[in-house]
Amino acid sequence: MKISRSVTISTSADEAWAIIGPGYAVVDEWASNVYRSTTKSSAHPDVAAVPSDRVCETSLGPFEETVTEYNPERRVMSYSVKGAKMPGFVKSVIATWRIIPKGSNACEAQMDMNADLAFPFNMLMGWMIKMNFAKAVKESQEEFKYYAEHGKPHPRKIKSLQSPKGKQFAKAVA
Repeated sequence: MKISRSVTISTSADEAWAIIGPGYAVVDEWASNVYRSTTKSSAHPDVAAVPSDRVCETSLGPFEETVTEYNPERRVMSYSVKGAKMPGFVKSVIATWRIIPKGSNACEAQMDMNADLAFPFNMLMGWMIKMNFAKAVKESQEEFKYYAEHGKPHPRKIKSLQSPKGKQFAKAVA
């Protein structure tokens, strides 16, 4: 199953890429579904300044993300997603971001999410999972766009930190 979505952002491709690529480790600064992100291991083998892994603490628990492609010249980054709370019939999830210049102060952010679901769940529940993933991709892009254009988190991110789960997590790590 593949979900693809693009959004135009009123900032340079270099500024947007700095958030997605070199800023990979601090996704918790702008993504409402991530309460905290931490790096797990050393730098990505191709780019010393970027970690190869991160752990994202979410309302569903921790998810481990590992960089599978990182190309700063093309502004492309892919990572796999795994977590204990991910249903067993989800065999793999790969997310890919592409930042495409559209002038000096505009760019397009494309996000693809590819999920491999086991049979028969892909037939029985694929439509429902696709709707949930599509919503997550849409919200991630909205929050990324807002952060890139305004330099501060989307209101949904602020609200998530004030939620009972956000407050509970903040106490646990304080």
